[in-house]
Amino acid sequence: MSDLEFDANAVQDALADRADQLRALLEDKIKQNLSGDVLAVRTGRLRDSISSDLEDDGSAISISSESTGVPYAAILEYGGKTAAHDIVATKA
Repeated sequence: MSDLEFDANAVQDALADRADQLRALLEDKIKQNLSGDVLAVRTGRLRDSISSDLEDDGSAISISSESTGVPYAAILEYGGKTAAHDIVATKA
């Protein structure tokens, strides 16, 4: 017989490390797309609002990415319309 041992903690740690590498790659790819590949950059505020997180509760690993503090991010991601607004002359 073989004397192989299965170390579940080592496997979980290895998966968490790989997931964290993929999280970083995903965040970099999103920021790259917001840096001129897909959208033109004016201030960089949208790009700088992107963050990602890895959650590991011992039985599942999940990665999430989000944009916070930039109200127009959802319109750029999902499409939509803004309400009509008045255009007022400042120099007449």
